Amino acid sequence: MNTIKISLGKRFLICETLINEKYKGQTIGLMGNFDGDRTNDFSLPNGTTLPENLTNTQRKIYYNYGQHCKSS
Repeated sequence: MNTIKISLGKRFLICETLINEKYKGQTIGLMGNFDGDRTNDFSLPNGTTLPENLTNTQRKIYYNYGQHCKSS
């Protein structure tokens, strides 16, 4: 069973996604690759994987990753 849980945090929404293990290694996208390898979770639409120094804060994730995915 796959589940999306959305709840209210302090001034923001919290979104959690639970994916069945049978999909492990078969997903890609904005929420990571679900393959157990954290180093490839921030892959841009063009296939470039961002290094940790460009994704180690929320601000960096927003500007270096989120804004590129938004325009795709």
